[in-house]
Amino acid sequence: MKKILNIAWKDTQMKFAVRSELLFFLVLPLIFTFLLGGGIPMGGEEETRIPLLLVDEDGTALSAQLTDALEGAASLEVLIQSRENALTKFDDEEAPALVIIPEGYEASLLSGSPVELEIHKA
Repeated sequence: MKKILNIAWKDTQMKFAVRSELLFFLVLPLIFTFLLGGGIPMGGEEETRIPLLLVDEDGTALSAQLTDALEGAASLEVLIQSRENALTKFDDEEAPALVIIPEGYEASLLSGSPVELEIHKA
């Protein structure tokens, strides 16, 4: 085992006897990894958030909380619309999803009744 380690050590010393070899072995791979890994943005920032049409027919504090929670999601771009506009835009495929908060949402939640949101997806 000692002979193998001695051979490896000697080979390493010979390999890095020239200082420029360190440049090619350590520095350049790090630079290429940085460049190819996205260290420098190529082109403009592309919007990656998913547009979500939202209709709030209840207009209460709890429906506003739900709206705020959806708007806080980093992956969603919430577009608050009226029911007619939202349905038209969804039919025109301007957004892949539509959520409608029904009237009586807060009253149902406060009474302990289940609430069904109307959800359309493409």
